[in-house]
Amino acid sequence: MGEISSVVGFPEDSYGSVKRVAVFWEWSQPLREKRGGPLSILDFGCGTGRGVSFPFARAGDVVHGVDEHALAIEHARRHPVSPNLTFGTETADDLRERNARFDVIVCSEVLEHLPDPARCLRDLRGLIVDDGLLFVTVPNGGGAYEVLTSVKKTLDRLGVNRLLDDVRGLAKRVAGRAPHPAADGADDAPFFEHGGHVQFFRLPRLRALFAETGWDLLETRGRTLLCGPYADFWVAWLSLHTLNNALADRLPPRLAADWMFCARPGH
Repeated sequence: MGEISSVVGFPEDSYGSVKRVAVFWEWSQPLREKRGGPLSILDFGCGTGRGVSFPFARAGDVVHGVDEHALAIEHARRHPVSPNLTFGTETADDLRERNARFDVIVCSEVLEHLPDPARCLRDLRGLIVDDGLLFVTVPNGGGAYEVLTSVKKTLDRLGVNRLLDDVRGLAKRVAGRAPHPAADGADDAPFFEHGGHVQFFRLPRLRALFAETGWDLLETRGRTLLCGPYADFWVAWLSLHTLNNALADRLPPRLAADWMFCARPGH
């Protein structure tokens, strides 16, 4: 993980949030060496910025985070890291109009919320330099997160989750332990609801989507094996983060709960 390890600012979680930063850093390092210095990075759909924007800015890159949710951006701006980190509510069209171009574009946990993910990928294609890199993460439409979320909705309707919450609360009080803090890394960081998932991707569709929107897919990695309702508690409770990350790398990619992709502009 190199020098990025000292600037992440939060512990690992069942979503592989630290792993995401480490993998993005690894993927971007050859381009950083080619440039001989910091990269310009667009964190598209950055939320409060804690997951990607803040660590890369602390490491020295020039980062601009954008999100359509004004409250998330307002919160991000209240936690300045350095002058090389900025935030805004611009759209891809806004950035294109001012001729913005970036070495790296991060689009993490965004496409599954969009009715037209292909349009988003085409828009990002117009914001990257010729030898730049695109990093995308999306949940597996048939993976643990989506399956467990569906189970939770069913159990909510049946009233079972109230009992499970009582059991977890009792276990924490008896053991005097609690799961690790959220990967957002800040106790005062609120959660901003981005709406439910409207896309449930499988690998063949994603690979086709990159190709048809002008991207050459370079690498695919699983992020974690288990995450989502119920799994989050037990992965943290039993400190299974390292194993959870490792299994996603070693098992077939179709079993991962979430995928990470590295792509470059097609020519």
